[in-house]
Amino acid sequence: MTADQIIQLMQSPGNLNRETLPLLKEIVERYPAFETGWYLYLKNLKNLNDSLFEQQLMLGALRIQDRRRLYLFLNQ
Repeated sequence: MTADQIIQLMQSPGNLNRETLPLLKEIVERYPAFETGWYLYLKNLKNLNDSLFEQQLMLGALRIQDRRRLYLFLNQ
């Protein structure tokens, strides 16, 4: 996934789908401190009503500094 694709997804999180999920999962596994990756991965899980969302939210919340911003992003 390129930087331009990540920026596009941050601007339009409604475009997250089943195809983007494995790419984002790979990003957070490879770069666990990359907050934007976590934002997008968690939003993707939530959009798909994935059963892993709650478990991954706990892991992501540990790595994201501004949880209020995460909450707002996930619930927009």
